[in-house]
Amino acid sequence: MADEQLFKTLYNWFLEERNRLSRSIMSYKKDLDLEPDRKDLKKSIEEKENRLALITEEAIQKYQAFWNTLFPHERRPCPSCFTHGEVSDLLPMPEDNGDERVRCKTCQRSFYFPSSSTDTRQ
Repeated sequence: MADEQLFKTLYNWFLEERNRLSRSIMSYKKDLDLEPDRKDLKKSIEEKENRLALITEEAIQKYQAFWNTLFPHERRPCPSCFTHGEVSDLLPMPEDNGDERVRCKTCQRSFYFPSSSTDTRQ
């Protein structure tokens, strides 16, 4: 897989994860309005807000700057771990129905690279 394609997919992960977390927080807050005593919802909201706070424009720019310092075809850093201040390698995995994928050796998050569109799954 070309480094440029890999970076584009990982960059998109940042944006998708930010959107996914924002939608999830809004949904949980609506549920909490209906059931204000649910401690599990409060905890979930707090955890998601903490994760969302890590995925800032600055974090994305730092990831891109770090990426650009690496030599071509060197192992690439996991964007999820990077937002937590860690640098962990993404390792290639066997193809899945023709789709390429990599998995973080630390957090085990997988990133899929379908031939027709970009998709990331956990």
